[in-house]
Amino acid sequence: MTQIISDQLETLGYNTEQTQIVTIPRLILNNYQVIHFVIESLPLTTNEFLCLTSAKALGKAVVISILNAKPSDKNFLIASKSSLLNWMLPDALTVSQTNHLKIFRDFTAQKMIVPTLFEMKTAPKKTISNEPITGFVFPLFEKLEEATEIHSEKPVYFDGRQLLAKNDSSDLRKKWMSLLTTKKIKSNYHLILSDKKIKSLLEGEPLGLIVSSTEMQPTEFSKWVSASLDYEHLLILSQYQATGFSSHWTSGHNCFVTSSHHWLRDLNANMGHLVFNQPFAISDITKTSVDSLFNELSRLYTKIINQNTTLLDSDSAKI
Repeated sequence: MTQIISDQLETLGYNTEQTQIVTIPRLILNNYQVIHFVIESLPLTTNEFLCLTSAKALGKAVVISILNAKPSDKNFLIASKSSLLNWMLPDALTVSQTNHLKIFRDFTAQKMIVPTLFEMKTAPKKTISNEPITGFVFPLFEKLEEATEIHSEKPVYFDGRQLLAKNDSSDLRKKWMSLLTTKKIKSNYHLILSDKKIKSLLEGEPLGLIVSSTEMQPTEFSKWVSASLDYEHLLILSQYQATGFSSHWTSGHNCFVTSSHHWLRDLNANMGHLVFNQPFAISDITKTSVDSLFNELSRLYTKIINQNTTLLDSDSAKI
């Protein structure tokens, strides 16, 4: 994601540098005006914390983008606002979805939405128009029993790859067979545990990619968005997820948008008659929403730079 941000900012005339590790000497020796940290989640690493405080001490404007915000993240600001740590708060904060803003409602500085960004890996190989969905892909997060909550007469392919972090594949298959034999799941439900099988599915007939679960992290969500664009599948997402590039999500046309809180109810009520009317065009996003997003980010940079009184003389942005 940092590469995309860097590339887009350079098109706006910024001189940017991208790095995985920021060092204090580098901050001192270079006249950066903005230090933009892009992190998956809080808390900050020791290096990030030291560099943030050093950047603030040097008069740099600091932005933190948190991709996967969680309710406990508010403790970061509570601790920072107490006593002597208040000065190390960033000048601006971005999150991936609108519902994450309430986590940081006590953060009084600048805030904005910067959704997780994605890239096309391959060119679409098929053209889809008004085709019924032949099946669904549903990622599992914690346990196989999540499959029992889905009700579909069409094939559902449950992506269990995340479960492999804590479970052996043979154990998962045995448990899956137990769910089948006890009729807790239907015979048209299939467990997928390999990248190769998922890729094979995506290269086939039109599918509905169900990513609207409240367990879906924004960074993982962006991977499924890329898959839907790469292979032209219907994306089933929630209202909160749709806040990124909202002008291009048209429910019932190029996607299906569920309620954020009652996503499962909406999903089960509509799985039988979803139709993919038109592929979601990445070119549309690039030409409109991305330009608008980065123009807004540029204005944010300018605003926080102007708010700092000890800036070094440079037009660089460090990412």
